[in-house]
Amino acid sequence: MMEQSEPISTTPCSEVAGVVRWRQWLNPIGSALDKASSWVQLSSISRRETAQLFSQLGVMLEAGLGLERGLEILSAQTSKPYLKQALNNILQDIRSGLSLYQALEAQHRLFPGLAAQMVRVGESGGVLTEMLYRINSYMENQNELQKRILTALAYPGIVFLFAIAAVLGISFFIIPMFSELYTGSGVPLPTITTVVMFSAGFIRNYGLLALFVLSSIGYLLLRVSRRPNVAFALQRRLMAVPILGKCLRGLALMHISETAAVLLKAGVPAMTALETAGNTSANPYVQNIVERVCLDMQAGKGIALSLAQHGLFEEMYVRMIAAGEESGHLAEMLEVLSRHLQKELLHRLDGMIALLEPALILMVAFLVGTTVIATLMPMYGLLDLAGGF
Repeated sequence: MMEQSEPISTTPCSEVAGVVRWRQWLNPIGSALDKASSWVQLSSISRRETAQLFSQLGVMLEAGLGLERGLEILSAQTSKPYLKQALNNILQDIRSGLSLYQALEAQHRLFPGLAAQMVRVGESGGVLTEMLYRINSYMENQNELQKRILTALAYPGIVFLFAIAAVLGISFFIIPMFSELYTGSGVPLPTITTVVMFSAGFIRNYGLLALFVLSSIGYLLLRVSRRPNVAFALQRRLMAVPILGKCLRGLALMHISETAAVLLKAGVPAMTALETAGNTSANPYVQNIVERVCLDMQAGKGIALSLAQHGLFEEMYVRMIAAGEESGHLAEMLEVLSRHLQKELLHRLDGMIALLEPALILMVAFLVGTTVIATLMPMYGLLDLAGGF
């Protein structure tokens, strides 16, 4: 008896090819959506929450719980999916034989590179609990500085948004009414009125297109600026800007000083501490200088002399570092220096905000005042025309 053969698919090849093409077209979109979703979830996790994880893990280790059990508790108590998944991945890596340092490095998007380096020092020196507390303190300080900077920028940001809202409101609701009135009257319009009405019409008709074009250009410039050679040249140029350059330099030096101080207190050698601090800096120009300083230190030069040759720190700061190096209290001196740089940075930021606030207010007054004057000027022509009748 012959076996019944399986039915042969009758789906046309063109339909199969169409499905394949649709999948190929949708794959990049799905990948982009996944990246966007991941970025949104990551941005919802504050630095404070991440810092508290290290503090809580340190408390549990100090109480006698094992590392795996501590991570299980942290994963169970968090309600954010991205953070829970990251903790579960760390737990799985540790169970597979990796160290906590290696597991944290794999989650570099969530945890700063310095945290992994400090955990590595803690694991090798048997002081992991102490290092976890130090990481928490460091991240809390960074979070506090970031909050103070954002708070200082809040008022200028509100004024700027108000200026945009005022321009849009005038363009969409006020100018069109007067434009119809003046167009039908035949009154000759002053140049300033013509310019304002043309600008308002452009915003109404092509505002979204202009916003899309500007956003695309900004995105492309941002992508280009992230290339190593472009980022290096850009940061070098920005460092030369009178006020902004000092703020950027102060921020980079504060980060390097604080990071190096934390690592030195943990028992890390001076050159390794400085190299790690440079690698965790977000400024490519400063990174390059720190790399050259480390090469000089490898050749036998002291840290203060190497910093002085490359001009990274000002002379006063170099003398402070030299004094700390000679007395054997380099970590304490760098900690004092980082606090001084932080106060100086906040003072400069306050000065910039003090100048920016009246500038923004004047800009709003100029926009609104110019629009009002340009709108009312042709009214005199209408009154003269009405008087003539």
